[in-house]
Amino acid sequence: MKKWLITCLSVSVIAGCSPSPPILEDLQFVQSIGYDYVDKNSIKGSVSVPVIQSGMNSQTKSEIFTAVAHTSKDFGRIIQSQSQKPIETGRLGVALYGKELANKKGIFEMLDSIYRDPRISKEVHLAVVEGKAYEMLNYRYPISDTTSKYLIGLIEQNAEQYLPKVDVHTFMYQYFGKGMDPFMPLLRREGDKIQVKGIALFKGDKYIDYIGFKEAFLFKMLYEDSKKGFFNIKLDNDLYVSIENISSSVNYKVRKSNMNPKFSIYLKLKGRVVEGTRIPLGNKNKIQSIEKEVRYNIKKRGQKMVSQFQKLKIDPLGIGDRVKSQTRKFDFRNWEDQYSEIPIELNVDVQITQTMSVE
Repeated sequence: MKKWLITCLSVSVIAGCSPSPPILEDLQFVQSIGYDYVDKNSIKGSVSVPVIQSGMNSQTKSEIFTAVAHTSKDFGRIIQSQSQKPIETGRLGVALYGKELANKKGIFEMLDSIYRDPRISKEVHLAVVEGKAYEMLNYRYPISDTTSKYLIGLIEQNAEQYLPKVDVHTFMYQYFGKGMDPFMPLLRREGDKIQVKGIALFKGDKYIDYIGFKEAFLFKMLYEDSKKGFFNIKLDNDLYVSIENISSSVNYKVRKSNMNPKFSIYLKLKGRVVEGTRIPLGNKNKIQSIEKEVRYNIKKRGQKMVSQFQKLKIDPLGIGDRVKSQTRKFDFRNWEDQYSEIPIELNVDVQITQTMSVE
């Protein structure tokens, strides 16, 4: 009986001494964060938090806190001193990096701070901003949602169709992994809208180049299997068709892996024509002609893209990692020396299975 009373008293004392959990209304939750270059020793950080306006037709707006600091940790300390409520990062959804910062300083320090914070999800979206991250977060867009939700929705819906998905976990895996290099979406503001300009390419943690949005879908098909998206092809006599990707699959094969390796990429695409003008799609020969043109177009653009990567000595497609998985006693040092000169052939198989009504 005494032991039972002591136990109950102990639990009561512990419960009474434990700090009460914070009330959500007393906190400010960061939904997006941005970093910009100031100089070689300083960065400018900005966080966007939602604020519900009072009134009959209350709306949620974005409030920006910003500070210049030497490190991301120092930045966090400064913005806490600016807020009337504690700022929490547990609901962070997107992190932006100004292109100048990503190019000159690199982003590892800022990204590592997010990666190591146990309160923050590893699925936070990432993007490089053409211009300043602060300006993108601070602009008042004609939308009902907050800027953060606008950014997250924009990135997610494009990742469904035209971009490979990139989050904190993915980027850090590519950064530390061998035989691969990181990438993420490249955004820019056009008037009162945010637009995906393409895919930002990295060498290590530094931005080095980009792929335009027109080529981003091709990159996605070469990087991973896909079932969505549309692309246009120019035919003879300046005619264009729009083709929906029903499904695409990609496979990588290597021959003579360690000495004088040769590499082949096999892309298989099944699609249908969803829009065209004055094109007799009931004609079997015409369908075969479209398949041939699509095959030629994708092969030409794909080979050009791979050559661009080799000249930059970056491997965003992860070809080195794919070769390693097929090769015994694979030597990464030899691969890195040879990569820019290795013959990489793209083989494309196209099947137009059905068509929709066209003009």
